[in-house]
Amino acid sequence: MHVNPRFNHGAGIRKVVFTSRQGGNWGESNYCQSFPSEEGKEFEISIEFKSAEFLVILPDDSVFHFPNRLGAEIYPMIFVDDDVRITSFKIK
Repeated sequence: MHVNPRFNHGAGIRKVVFTSRQGGNWGESNYCQSFPSEEGKEFEISIEFKSAEFLVILPDDSVFHFPNRLGAEIYPMIFVDDDVRITSFKIK
């Protein structure tokens, strides 16, 4: 699952884009209806993994359901890129 909050990116102004990549190809993008973040401000998201989907809980408590397109039961890596500073990370 790829999560991309876009503050100002072409037509993707103030959108959270969700997609996935398999075999070097990007899948269909899904867009969250809310945009609960402000550029430069601290935020918290929670991602709950279920066998069929990911539940993404955003800062305004809205929940986005993203399908587990790869069908994996274990994801061995989490990757964060760009200008994000992680202050805490918890796995339950």
